[in-house]
Amino acid sequence: MIKRVKIDGKDYPFVMSMATVENYLYTRNVPLTDVGELFTNLSTKDVPDLILEGFKVGAMLENTECNLTVNDLLKANAKGELSLMNMVEDLGAAAEEGEQEAGK
Repeated sequence: MIKRVKIDGKDYPFVMSMATVENYLYTRNVPLTDVGELFTNLSTKDVPDLILEGFKVGAMLENTECNLTVNDLLKANAKGELSLMNMVEDLGAAAEEGEQEAGK
């Protein structure tokens, strides 16, 4: 499901799904079977990168470019435009979905 997130007055598509997690894992050469371990050991330093991947997937699904950077997300977080930690809540659902997929 695509969510809309406003940053600096512009709406961006955002998706936290298994596809987002898979893309994140792919860029780090982590096997899909390790998705549960990834979320168990996820540090606050990793969160912005994973959230950025959600914006990239949203843009891909809408056939647009994602021109956001981690610094943009950190700035928006500092300004109160978004909460990276609240967005992490969506990660729990994606992690559960990943564990179910890996177990098939």
